[in-house]
Amino acid sequence: MNESQIQTYLEGLKNEDPIIRYWAVLYFEKLGDKVAVPALIQALGDEDEAVRGAVAKALGAIGPDAAAAVSALKGALEDSDVWVCRCAAYALEKIAGTG
Repeated sequence: MNESQIQTYLEGLKNEDPIIRYWAVLYFEKLGDKVAVPALIQALGDEDEAVRGAVAKALGAIGPDAAAAVSALKGALEDSDVWVCRCAAYALEKIAGTG
């Protein structure tokens, strides 16, 4: 992926439309590159539960390279949405290498 495409999706994480934010997260999940970890950590606080869950899954897909997200993911275990909690648990397992 070139830098321009990555930058476009990083900006998509900040879009006012939750659907665009969601699709940007899916891109980073597929990419599986640690370049997005800081932006994804920030996106764990998104107002939309589908986006938060997708962010957790994307961090899990990045695996151990997303270790900087462990603290934020532990916080997501207390999310009001059960799917977000499950995605956070999945991500923590993947980051730890146990899942």
